[in-house]
Amino acid sequence: MRTMERMKKINLKSKSVKKQKGFTLVELMVVIVIIGVLASLGAPLFNNFLLTARAKDALPYLMQIASKERMYKIREGNYYIAATSGSQDEQLLESNLGVDLRDSADFCYVVVCEANCETATAAGNMAGTAYLTDAAPTTPTPEFEVWAILRTNDGTNGANDTVTSTGSFSCVTADVKNDATGWVDTLASATAGSESRMIILRYPPPADGISGAYDWSAGITISDVIR
Repeated sequence: MRTMERMKKINLKSKSVKKQKGFTLVELMVVIVIIGVLASLGAPLFNNFLLTARAKDALPYLMQIASKERMYKIREGNYYIAATSGSQDEQLLESNLGVDLRDSADFCYVVVCEANCETATAAGNMAGTAYLTDAAPTTPTPEFEVWAILRTNDGTNGANDTVTSTGSFSCVTADVKNDATGWVDTLASATAGSESRMIILRYPPPADGISGAYDWSAGITISDVIR
């Protein structure tokens, strides 16, 4: 009897050892293929998630500029626009609106508005066609937009660096500006998250949701950055 019991125990141990041998080569290959497929599907989603998180660093500055613009209009009767065509100097926004943009190193900020909205001393006006989002009209009628234009670290100093937006409108960084951190891709890459892409705040804010090519939330869209 004891011998039989010992034999049973030996058989059970043998089966246990076989179960613990692990995956076969075929099983491992299947697992590797599945992981590869999941990675290829998940990488773009993860990249968009990362870009969205980084783009949101501009939101406090966009809202501060917009708030200062509304206060400026109450005092002066018009919005302040650093320039009405071609290029805007961030330093003028800092000097005239009282904002500090030096720590927002990965962005250069400009303000555009409807025709004749700017200060009386500004030359000319900014037509509606200058809006990046003009192709996707929303209601209520916009009075101005603040753009945070992505800028890459190209090895130059952070100050007085010229950045061109996807709206064909350039921005010159302020006289004191930190160097870009380096997550923004180069202009030549023309990919999501590359230099010239923009986060946009529109005032008054349009309704939340998709309008044309842009997805709005609380008056802000980052669609240009992630697509």
